[in-house]
Amino acid sequence: MGKILKNMAGFSLGPIFSGLIAIVQIPLLTRLLTPESYGLFTFFKLLLLQIPRILCIGMDQAFAREFHSAQDRRRTFQQAILPALLVGVLFFLLSIVFAKPISRWAFHTEKDALLIIFGSLWALINIIESFVLFLVRMQERGFDFSKITAGAKLFTFLLTVILLVTYRKDYVGAAMGMIFGNILYDLFLLYQYREFFDFRGFQWDRVLFKRMWLYAYPYILDFALSSLLNSLGNLTLHGIQVPGSLAIYNAALSIASVFSLITAAFTGFWFPISIRWHEEHKSQKQFSFVADVLLLVMSAAFVLALLGSMLLPFVLGKNYSAVSTIFGLVSLQPIFLVLSETTVLGITFARKTKYNLAIRLCIFFPTLLANMTLTPLWGYRGAALALAISQVVFYIARTYFSKRSGFWIPQKKQAVVMTGLFLMANYWAFAGAFKVLVLGVAFLFMLYFQRGTIRDIHAVYKKKEVLDF
Repeated sequence: MGKILKNMAGFSLGPIFSGLIAIVQIPLLTRLLTPESYGLFTFFKLLLLQIPRILCIGMDQAFAREFHSAQDRRRTFQQAILPALLVGVLFFLLSIVFAKPISRWAFHTEKDALLIIFGSLWALINIIESFVLFLVRMQERGFDFSKITAGAKLFTFLLTVILLVTYRKDYVGAAMGMIFGNILYDLFLLYQYREFFDFRGFQWDRVLFKRMWLYAYPYILDFALSSLLNSLGNLTLHGIQVPGSLAIYNAALSIASVFSLITAAFTGFWFPISIRWHEEHKSQKQFSFVADVLLLVMSAAFVLALLGSMLLPFVLGKNYSAVSTIFGLVSLQPIFLVLSETTVLGITFARKTKYNLAIRLCIFFPTLLANMTLTPLWGYRGAALALAISQVVFYIARTYFSKRSGFWIPQKKQAVVMTGLFLMANYWAFAGAFKVLVLGVAFLFMLYFQRGTIRDIHAVYKKKEVLDF
């Protein structure tokens, strides 16, 4: 147990530090930028962040899956990253050709076409960071993982502030800081891990590539659909152009992304450990214990986050008073995502990555319908509700297809508690009275329902029950 806690602590430091930087950065941006500029910057940032994982064409996932069985990990790394870099170069060249029409659509002007080109360059170079992070995660080097994630966040934050103060106090200055901060840091990673990027003597291994490609290719459409789903709320609000809605929605998403950085601490260490446990034939009881403990922690964190959201209008400024109302709904995205990481393992263990595509297809049409109907009706509230609905369907689909792959964790606790979280988030967004009282009563009920998990934690802590971690 001590080893796994130490490992998690190592992976947690970076996301927690990054979260602290974000806590400072978000109110700084909302006060330095007008709501219109902040909305355009966060819209561009969200779309840009979706691109690198598509460009990786699933080969980063394939590298992670091959890691423990690879005899030469440097060679396996190079076999995986080279196709992704070639796709990235092609994307960059296409972005140069279509920079002006993309700029006209995103920023309502062609003058910022250079921003599109620079953003595409970052997406290409960020492939390096994606693969390096997978390398470090699979080696279970938690503290190195944290240094990379926190270092990138700090460097980007500092450069963004410098450019906003000295260059342009609008979305262009913020975007340039984000782009060049990440580019410079990724080039530093390239130098630090240059051993893995030394292609002298490289030889193409068709057998290895074919095995990785068969694992990787379903991720391409999967990630493309996932990116579209993550962007639908922004795209719909950007299309209807209700003043202030995009800024409010993205401010809530930005605050919730702090949640995402913290939950990334769990995801960062859980993926390699779960694969190791599977190969060591650990019992299902261990996986169930982790899932139940995570559910307890995340339900408590959600309640605390909702209470804390009452302070957001004072932190972000008077133009963002509505952010607190939808914070619960958008927070369900990182919470349900991290909870599903404990139930989706069957797909990874069985190498049935085609199910990832099936999952995206299951949630695509309900999410599209929800966005097309709820967002024009309720604006940022409708977009937040559509996002929450998509995460409910996402969790159910991941759990179902994992069961079909041969891995199943009992879901009674999860079903009851997650339904409670969804109802609480809706009440917080749409109701007006007795919010804190209703939240408190609901949380006490969820704690009572999870009393068995609390007893299990106590038993493991007192070593009355021994689990082989």
